Amino acid sequence: MKRTVANICVLVFMVAIAFALSGCASCCGEAAPAKAPATKGMLHGTIGCDDCELSSSPLRVDKEMPGQVVVGKPYTYTIKVTNEASCVLEDVVVIERVSEGYKIESANPSATKVSGRVAEWDIGYLKPNETKVITITGVASSPSATTSCTKADYNPVLCLGPGVGIPAILLEVVDTEDPVQVGGMEKFYVMVTNQGNAVDSDIVVKVDFEENFDYVSSGGPTAGKAESAKTVTFAPLAALAPGQKATWEVTAKAVSEGDHRTSVKLTSDAIQRSVDETEATRIY
Repeated sequence: MKRTVANICVLVFMVAIAFALSGCASCCGEAAPAKAPATKGMLHGTIGCDDCELSSSPLRVDKEMPGQVVVGKPYTYTIKVTNEASCVLEDVVVIERVSEGYKIESANPSATKVSGRVAEWDIGYLKPNETKVITITGVASSPSATTSCTKADYNPVLCLGPGVGIPAILLEVVDTEDPVQVGGMEKFYVMVTNQGNAVDSDIVVKVDFEENFDYVSSGGPTAGKAESAKTVTFAPLAALAPGQKATWEVTAKAVSEGDHRTSVKLTSDAIQRSVDETEATRIY
């Protein structure tokens, strides 16, 4: 919905004029507006009207003019439009209506559209705390032609996006006895930690032994199923939240001497390629 910030009506008498706008609109008729309190040579005021509910506006419009002008001689004044919000304002438009008898000779930037006594600037996009300045030079043909009125419109824009969460899985495997004698039992602990900032799910752990060990038993947050004496695969762990750790225990029997490697593979919804870890155990 288009928002009209305010109208400023200025009659040139003062040293300089700067109005900070907040509110929905002001009543800008033929009569000059009431003077606001002066501070250090500048006038500061809030423009509102009697027939609408005042509300704070993120768009500030400041207008500065010379303190005195000579009829028939060119003079320059400025309009500054500032986005005081923390978000972007789009479709910002500044409309300047001059009095009968005032002629705009030049403007920087040039007006987007001019119709009679009304000039319009399509400012467009204003970033937070960004200011655009319009400089106008013109001539008043009579003392009553020095009044000009400024209006600013904008469209509020709401930009919203969710944060990005990424699981980060750490896989560790350790043995409890090393070296271990043939015929002895060895316990392996498989530890999975989510070091990321998002939940990972359907985590599957698979343990493989070489010829030196045979699978005996296992325990942990999910049940293990032995595919053979050399392989056990655990049922998927439904979810592992950020910072959480899951540990599986696997018991195996040493059946022959050698320099053994226990291999562990992990897959999950977040991991396209398996995470692999090994643990070396000496059997004598």
